[in-house]
Amino acid sequence: MMSEETTRMSKRRGQSIQSWDEQKNKRPKVEEGFVIKVYSGNVSSLIFKASLSLILHDEGDYTSDEITVYPDPFDCSEVVVPMTKMEKIGSDARIVKVEFCAGISTKCYVKRIEVNSKTTSANFSVFRMVEHHHWDIVPDPNTSLPQKDDLATKEKRREALKDTREEYKFKQPDTGLPAQVDKMPCEEEFSFKYGGLTRWDLSEEKEMDFIFANQRINGLNPSVIQLCTDPEYIKKIAVSGETLKPFIGGLTIEQAIAQKCLYVCDLKILEDVKPKAGFTLCAPIGLFFVDKKEGKDGRLKPVAIQLFQEPATDNPVFLPEDGWNWTLAKMWFNNADAAYHQSITHLGFTHLLMEGVAVTTHRQLSQHHPIFKMLAPHFLFLIAIDSKARETLINPGGIIDTIMNAGLEGSFEIIRKRLTKWRMDVDGTLPVELVKRGVEDTTALPNYHFRDDALRVYDVIKTYATDYVKLYYKNSGDLQGDWEIQAWAKELTAKRDSECGGCGLQGVPGNGQVKSVDDLITILTSIIYTCSVGHAAANFAQYDEYGFHPNFPGLLKGQPPKDKKRARSEVDIVQALPNVGIILETMVITRVLSDKETKSLGDFEEVPTITDGRALHIVKRFRDALANLSDDIETDNSNRKYPYTHVDPKSVPNAISI
Repeated sequence: MMSEETTRMSKRRGQSIQSWDEQKNKRPKVEEGFVIKVYSGNVSSLIFKASLSLILHDEGDYTSDEITVYPDPFDCSEVVVPMTKMEKIGSDARIVKVEFCAGISTKCYVKRIEVNSKTTSANFSVFRMVEHHHWDIVPDPNTSLPQKDDLATKEKRREALKDTREEYKFKQPDTGLPAQVDKMPCEEEFSFKYGGLTRWDLSEEKEMDFIFANQRINGLNPSVIQLCTDPEYIKKIAVSGETLKPFIGGLTIEQAIAQKCLYVCDLKILEDVKPKAGFTLCAPIGLFFVDKKEGKDGRLKPVAIQLFQEPATDNPVFLPEDGWNWTLAKMWFNNADAAYHQSITHLGFTHLLMEGVAVTTHRQLSQHHPIFKMLAPHFLFLIAIDSKARETLINPGGIIDTIMNAGLEGSFEIIRKRLTKWRMDVDGTLPVELVKRGVEDTTALPNYHFRDDALRVYDVIKTYATDYVKLYYKNSGDLQGDWEIQAWAKELTAKRDSECGGCGLQGVPGNGQVKSVDDLITILTSIIYTCSVGHAAANFAQYDEYGFHPNFPGLLKGQPPKDKKRARSEVDIVQALPNVGIILETMVITRVLSDKETKSLGDFEEVPTITDGRALHIVKRFRDALANLSDDIETDNSNRKYPYTHVDPKSVPNAISI
């Protein structure tokens, strides 16, 4: 017989809810007694066949006999329990607790357990690695705002959150870096261990330029490019209008600006960032022109690159006519772009920024809370992958330190510099961010597939957030009276160096108080978008870009070209490349990071926290809208010269899980 030991999880669960199958109107067909379903992740056993032993408890604390389940890895295992094992309980009993234990030598990641009979059903969320010790869990909590619970439930919620805050503590932050968890809670662990496109054709030099320009709008860093609106800005680049004319369609600089044809990628933020010893990090400016004579709608092409900010005799402007010097300039530009990508676009403003949001959500929102239930699927494995990254990727001597010119300290310095300017209502709100950069005009800047596709997904997410929020908040009183959501908003904006920690986010609508339903919708849309689409765009094309080292080099040796007098050759390209070990390490890590391991956006089977029948109708509409949009994007890609799939809802996971 199993022990009566209870776990911390049992304190944090509420009353019985509908099972996942019931939610989908697929009530299981029960042949005899009860049906138990166990959803598993990784399963292993060193000696015997992997097994789990379960005992069911009803409301009168009567128990079933011990029931054995043999879990399938990454699948659902179903057991029909004969009534001979349920004699003390009876077929109509409501199951209020499950005791379970992994068999000898068994290690099994259990996602959830469902218990169904002809008349009752209950869903038990587990989401933890289970070994040979005992666990008790109770059914998942009902959905409710805290002020609408009875006194006993309110007190239970307060006590549960008190326990959770002890577990989800903020680490005293490194000055200027995003908030992070002090110690990873065990329930955040992975369910399994995470175990190119080459775009160079030297015979097609012109097409290589178009591919280089396409990286600015549909590559890993599609949110740096901005419209050039001031002729004075061009003076930062030491090139005359007459010199540029042949590359900008015979236009003057003023004409190109007036026609919204001139765009710039300025990586000034990298200026004065100290790279690792013996390496150089450029802070380049790239000038790009929409050539309306190319293709049906026009195509973006590079027209000038200056590798450092200040014009100087040893900092020339490279042009498309400069042969191998031009090729080297593009490589060094991409080396700087890679430093920005890994530091800010990928690590800083998805992984690290959202980790603080996840910690705050656990600390301030009860698992009963509808907003906790909404956000939970979007935090799956986030804390786990960030904790893993600190062990192998972003640690002294780790992978980032090895394969990037910026190294670890340089990467952190870039994050610190950019974090001071990040605002949720601008940088975290896609439509506003596009307008800020002047790139919202689809006619002026064509073939910006990231913008076009991501904006459509953003709108679907916002509609979902709007419908979901308005289901629970009927008026401003519901919002103002919700002390949990107000505490959550306050901690999102609290300084990272405050006594109890905080996220320190700027530009959060309401600035620490959720004053309107629209504010809450904007916040939730930003979080869900960042955890799903924002991360997908920054992550899943990594092998495509980094996989062929000259295409997007994280590390280059020596010095960038400082003059155009010396004729360079392929030998100079090869000499700039790192050794084979670094290249292979870059290929391996970007290949691993480019794998999609979890469910697609809107498929919440892995974290089925939304259980309210009314909310499930909203989830269904969300999924239907995403499916329709996916079909539209697939059709669009069939007509694109360079298809862009990374924000297609089918390709976008719910969470930052890798």
